[in-house]
Amino acid sequence: TTTTDTTQKQEASTNNNPLQIITDPNTYSSLVYIPPPSNNRSSKEPLPVIFYLHGAGQNKLPITNLANPTGEHGGLLPSLIASKSNEVPSSLLENFIVVCPYAQDKRSFYEEPRSKLLSFMEWFMTDGIKQAQQTRDEENKSSSSSTPPIEINRNKLFLFGFSDGATVSIELLTTRKFSGGIIAAYGYSGGVLPARALERLQRIPLWVFHCKED
Repeated sequence: TTTTDTTQKQEASTNNNPLQIITDPNTYSSLVYIPPPSNNRSSKEPLPVIFYLHGAGQNKLPITNLANPTGEHGGLLPSLIASKSNEVPSSLLENFIVVCPYAQDKRSFYEEPRSKLLSFMEWFMTDGIKQAQQTRDEENKSSSSSTPPIEINRNKLFLFGFSDGATVSIELLTTRKFSGGIIAAYGYSGGVLPARALERLQRIPLWVFHCKED
């Protein structure tokens, strides 16, 4: 863990930010949201995961900027969670792990190998979730109640992509490793997806939406 990572984690904790910072030294750093224990589900119930892929930007600032409401990625899922906006459905906050990797110093994930993202996702489901749990436990060490281990439901992995992140999400969905996708402001326009890609996307639930200016 670098000094910068430690400083960012301390800032997140001080600001009572519901997002944690985790880092895979071989792929990406990421913001992670873990829902608190709930009376509506068993503590041993495996949780579904949403992998959120941001759009294009300069991405020169620390990863905490991904959750800055006034930053270049403001108004999207990480910043809405960080600001505890009522625009985020309670059903998501109570029942989903949200993972937001950051394409540091890259324009977007579109410039990155798709295998690197898949490696990060696999790392998260093995080592990354343990790192997130350790951070959570350290933040809650003053509490007398212990938190149960976090289990991931590998049969419920979802992609949420915005702009360039949406384009990459469509490509990753063709691996058929994911249960569905949320595709916002999809960048692949003016053309037709290859027949093989369309075939691989069959029977994968997709929610695709744009605004009127797109």
